[in-house]
Amino acid sequence: MKQWYEIDPELLEMEKIAMAKAFPHFTLDKLDDGCLCWIGQIESLVNKRKYEVMCIYRKNFPLQIMGPSIQVCPILPDVDDIRNEAMFSPWISPYSNPFLFSAQILRDSSDCYFIGFMLDNKLPQTCYSSLKLFECWLAIIEAKTILGCNASWDTIKSEYPFINDFIRKNVLV
Repeated sequence: MKQWYEIDPELLEMEKIAMAKAFPHFTLDKLDDGCLCWIGQIESLVNKRKYEVMCIYRKNFPLQIMGPSIQVCPILPDVDDIRNEAMFSPWISPYSNPFLFSAQILRDSSDCYFIGFMLDNKLPQTCYSSLKLFECWLAIIEAKTILGCNASWDTIKSEYPFINDFIRKNVLV
C-alpha cells in the first residue's frame, strides 16, 4: 500500500515548506513502518526549557479517521515526565482558554502516548499546526504548574501576557 507522500508528493512539498519556515531546525525522517515524522526541539515560552519532540504523520494522513492523523509525541521529557512535573493530568479543555483550543493525552495502538489537539472542534491537519498547538499547550501547562493547576485563563494572561499574544499570532491565523 502506498503512503500518502507517494500518492500526493505536492502535499509533502507544502508540508516541507511550512515546516522550514516555522521549525527550520526540525528534520524529516521515516519510521520503520514507512510513516514520515519530523524530529526536533521546541523551546518553551515560559521557562525556556527545551523539549525534544517527534511529530508523526499517521498512516491515515491527511484523513482523520478515529482521531488525529498527526501525533505529537514528546520524547524528552516524555509525557509521563511532563505529567509528573505538572503534578496533575495536563489536559486543557476548550473552556480553560478563550480560543476553543483543547489538548488531551492519548495512547495509540502501539501503546505510545501522544498529545491530541483540537482547535474550535477541528483537528489540526498539518505538522506545523500541531506543533504550534503543542507550543501553546506547553506554555499553558508550565504557567499552570507555576501558578497552580486551578489558575484561571485571566490569571495566566495577567502573569504571562505573551502566551495570549503567541496563541493569537500563531494559532488563530
